[in-house]
Amino acid sequence: VFVQHESAIIERVTVTDLYGRTVAAFTVNDYTGAIDLSSLPNGLYLLKIGMENGENVTTKVIKN
Repeated sequence: VFVQHESAIIERVTVTDLYGRTVAAFTVNDYTGAIDLSSLPNGLYLLKIGMENGENVTTKVIKN
C-alpha cells in the first residue's frame, strides 16, 4: 500500500483489524511511504495515518 500527503510529513501509519487490534505499525517520516501488508491475511483493515502537524487520517484498505 502506498500512502502520501501533499502538505504534511507522515510520521507513522498504524494498521488495525476490525476488532480494533493493532496488527502492524510503520514509521514513515516523509511525504510518501510504502506500507507492506504482505504478512497479514486477506481482509479489511484500517490505516491510521499520523502527520507531524497533529492531523490524523483513517482510511479503509482491503487486502486480497
